[in-house]
Amino acid sequence: MKVKKFFANFIVLLIFSVVVFFIGWIQFYVRPGTCAIMKSKTGGLYHSAVVPGVFTWRWERLLPTNVSLEIFDLSVYKATQSVSGELPSASFYSSRFSDKKVDFSYNVEISVSMSLSPEGIYKLVSENKITSNEDLQGFYDAKAKLAASLVAEYLVSSSALIKPSALSQKEIQEIVEKKAFEFDGILISSVELLDAKIPDVELYNLAKANYASYLELLNSKMAQKAESQAEFFVEQDRTLAQLEKLGSMLQKFPQLEEMFKTGDAAQIINAVKSMR
Repeated sequence: MKVKKFFANFIVLLIFSVVVFFIGWIQFYVRPGTCAIMKSKTGGLYHSAVVPGVFTWRWERLLPTNVSLEIFDLSVYKATQSVSGELPSASFYSSRFSDKKVDFSYNVEISVSMSLSPEGIYKLVSENKITSNEDLQGFYDAKAKLAASLVAEYLVSSSALIKPSALSQKEIQEIVEKKAFEFDGILISSVELLDAKIPDVELYNLAKANYASYLELLNSKMAQKAESQAEFFVEQDRTLAQLEKLGSMLQKFPQLEEMFKTGDAAQIINAVKSMR
């Protein structure tokens, strides 16, 4: 009887131990190709990502509703991303040409492949940059857009020296990798240029320089006109002052009025001299 009771207790204890083991065995919930970030109410963020193949057992899981596991996809992110825009004041400068086909806009399309390690994902979560797998995909999208922008910026700035078709896939990837610090630990496995429409930067700079010369000439003409008008107003002021002075003299010497009526200039001058 004691033996049966012992075995019964042993079986119950064994089942309980197995249940406790599976509840705390976090790795059991993480599928291959993914990783998990564990947060608990009692301990906060676990110190590392949980990955398949590495045994992880945590007692925090034994407390109901204490632990949350966020699963993240470790597969390589692949996407086609494009960026478009135009050079500063492109519409204005293009309107300076009679040929309406002049276009200073650009469009660049790339194919990009990138991924993050479990450690990289953990870092982003710890920095509150992402909280879910959906956030991770949005983060990838933003970085793919950044990669397209970097390629477009390089192609536009170097268009006079390098044609997009002359660049190899490796060279395109190196353009992006030079700004690796902006990608938060993302491993960029490939960047391929699919399409590129680049404006004629030399023509744009010529239009910009010509307009600057036009403005300089316009400012010079306006300054000359302002100077001429200023001289005119000064002369008007001088004439008005003379007329006011003459009016005062006519009031003081009424006899001059008759002389002005006759138009005898010599008589007027002699009369004025005799009044001094």
